[in-house]
Amino acid sequence: MNKSEWDRLGELEADSIHYWYRQKYNLPLTDPRYTNATPDQIRLEFYADIAWQIKRLREQDPDFDLEAELENRKFIEKAKSEPGFIEDWCKEMERKLAENNEEFRDEEGKFTTEKIEALNPEPAHTKEVTLEEIEQAEEEVRKKDGCKKS
Repeated sequence: MNKSEWDRLGELEADSIHYWYRQKYNLPLTDPRYTNATPDQIRLEFYADIAWQIKRLREQDPDFDLEAELENRKFIEKAKSEPGFIEDWCKEMERKLAENNEEFRDEEGKFTTEKIEALNPEPAHTKEVTLEEIEQAEEEVRKKDGCKKS
């Protein structure tokens, strides 16, 4: 086998419940405590460990919500892997909040996005700027600071 095949097998093994079991108890592949354990025993140990960790978290924080925590982790992973996800999510949240706000309804009482869009002008980093606008801004800063053009 070449290196990339070993790498792939290593990644698969690292994600396995059997690897978790060996790591938890610091067992080599040849240890009888590992080789004699059935898949059901290993699985039971894995889920018992998860249940124990959740119980500890709830004892430390009575308001701990596992489902919310898992959703937060999914959100973070999505934010890391999908460019523009945060911006899209923020726009969607603004839209949802605005739907419940009379201020964002038209004369007929229908929800409209025009007022939201007016509150969110195009971000400066995405706005196209001409060289003339840049030079003008630099000149204003120099005048303000009392500097001369070099």
